[in-house]
Amino acid sequence: MTGKKRTRKLFLIVGLLLFGLLCAAAVSADPQTGSIEARLPEQGSYTDLKLNAYQIMEPQEDGTYAWTADFKNHPEVILESGKNAEAQEAAETLAEYAIEQGISGYEQGVSADGTVIFENIPEGYYLITQESGEEKILISPSLVMIPVNEGTAKGINYDVVITLKTETPDGAVLLSKISDDPDPLAVQGAQFVLQEKVYLAEGETAPEDADTGSDEQGDYYWKQLDGVLPETDAQGRLAINDLHFGDYRLVEEAAPEGYLLADPREREFTVSTAGDVSSENGDITGTPEQVIIVDPTTYIEVLKQDEDGNALPDAHLTVKNGDGTPILDENGKLVYDIETGTEPVPVRRLAPGDYYLTEVAAPEGYQIAEDVPFSVSGTEQVTVPITMTDEKKDDTPYTLKVEKALQIWDDDDTFDLIASEDSFYVALFQDEKRVSDVKELYYSGESTTTVTFYDLVPGETYTVYETDAAGNPIDGGEKNGANYTAMFDQEKVTIDPNTRAEEFRFANLFFDVPDNYYYEGDITVTKRTIRDGEAYATNNTYYIGIFADEDCTELYQLVELNMDGSDEASMRIPVALGESVEEVRTFYIAEVQKNGDEVEVLENGSGLDFEISINGEDKNLEAVTVQPAADSSVIVTNEYHTPTPTPTLTPGPTTPGSPNSPGSPSDQVKTEDPTQIKPYVIILAGAALAVIILLLILILRNRKK
Repeated sequence: MTGKKRTRKLFLIVGLLLFGLLCAAAVSADPQTGSIEARLPEQGSYTDLKLNAYQIMEPQEDGTYAWTADFKNHPEVILESGKNAEAQEAAETLAEYAIEQGISGYEQGVSADGTVIFENIPEGYYLITQESGEEKILISPSLVMIPVNEGTAKGINYDVVITLKTETPDGAVLLSKISDDPDPLAVQGAQFVLQEKVYLAEGETAPEDADTGSDEQGDYYWKQLDGVLPETDAQGRLAINDLHFGDYRLVEEAAPEGYLLADPREREFTVSTAGDVSSENGDITGTPEQVIIVDPTTYIEVLKQDEDGNALPDAHLTVKNGDGTPILDENGKLVYDIETGTEPVPVRRLAPGDYYLTEVAAPEGYQIAEDVPFSVSGTEQVTVPITMTDEKKDDTPYTLKVEKALQIWDDDDTFDLIASEDSFYVALFQDEKRVSDVKELYYSGESTTTVTFYDLVPGETYTVYETDAAGNPIDGGEKNGANYTAMFDQEKVTIDPNTRAEEFRFANLFFDVPDNYYYEGDITVTKRTIRDGEAYATNNTYYIGIFADEDCTELYQLVELNMDGSDEASMRIPVALGESVEEVRTFYIAEVQKNGDEVEVLENGSGLDFEISINGEDKNLEAVTVQPAADSSVIVTNEYHTPTPTPTLTPGPTTPGSPNSPGSPSDQVKTEDPTQIKPYVIILAGAALAVIILLLILILRNRKK
């Protein structure tokens, strides 16, 4: 081999070696990939649980690390302090930043054994966070570096294994307590205890008096948790928070009055997801367990029948306590107003005890029945109807009208009181036994009202008593913060066979003004109609407005006056004044026109066919000052005028040239003139048309020439 060949061969070998070294150097300069295996506790439910791995820092050529583009604007954190608390705080801060910025990472689902592996990821600094499944388990964010130096024995490791810190979240339960009504109601005031299912270890025994059982997981007992649970609220709800995952049950200890304990009393549920609930406003976060428990109401049935055992509808019944007092609401109304039908009527929510079924009003043609006693046990629902029987009574034409006034004793005198809205009750008795319906005396902006009793027996004597809503006689009471006494000139009335309609009057006398009661004043409104200065009878209806303000924007009352073929009609209008006998009030009276629900004040000279005057003056608005026990009067007069007839001229002999002779200057066509001008107009129009046609013919001939 020559020297030149050896030299070329040597260069070739050296070149190949250099090329190989360059390739190796190039390969060693590329970042190496690795993996992160994250482990969770072996036991748990990891369905739909996902983790995310974010690369927050990447290696540089000089061997340092720099923040990735996604995290270059990261909040300030401390990564290399060597303190676990600061590292955990940094991880949580960066996790919040990743969510806020919508940064994408390496998302991976957790396997059934609680592991997740992020494979083939480049070396760098990583943030591991929870992507979903927070309702099952809470995973703390964690920082991981690839690779890690595991010491001289193991060297550099690119496949990192970490165990994540986890926490089981608390759950909650929201109990809703409802009734068994056809339209369920919220049940307030039910009391419960909370118990947890606890499994026994091998050889362990349950506490005495504890309920025990067994299932596929083993033997267990129910452990009552400490703390008294509040009663269900007005919406029937009870919220319990801070429950760790597990099995529980609610046990009803006491039902509110009118309800029975749920059957069964126990309701089991499982807390397996995170949640929190507030019973005050119903706010719910997470997915708390929701439990509905139905409480049966105490229950009886009532049936009204006639003497032949047939169902009798249209009776009004109520329930009284065992001592005879009625069961009333806060407004003094009957809680139980039962209208009978052809089938038994259910009565619910009676507390355990003794009661009376009372007839308030009998069906037409029937007498009031005796009270029927019954009891409610509070432990069962009575399904056998409580039956009340009514006897027929004879129809008679005899009636008794009872009128009652509301009055107050003040300054050694009595004054009428107006009630904004209130009710009293009255009934007829014989031998201390009620023999009539209970009639409601209803007041709405008035001081007196009446009721009428029908089918009374001639020659019989009845005692009129004020009663409560259930028909129990009373001699007074309290209304809206003021006491009163029922005042009678006489209590008894005998039905005169010769007088079919008897009347009876009494009063309730107060000693203080009740709330929403006012001293009464009166305004007498009179309408008069005249024509040409004389009284004018008419069948018209007129409207007078009583206003509370001078601008007539606040209508106090609209008075309708029907003349009924007369020239005068009057009406006394009671008006509410103040709460003191010294108070007066000014009202404004005007004639108005009624258009549906709207009223419009009428004005003279606005197209009316009459003139309005009030108390003799040419005006349509009168201010009236009213005081208690005094009558103020207003007379509104409408005066009509008969139109003056147009004179009719009688034709007579005329002379030529006279004002009425044909051809004179005054001979012109007027409205309703008998002269027939239509034929003349037609003749003139025809002549004009002929002239126009003739002119057109002449013009055409000239053009042809």
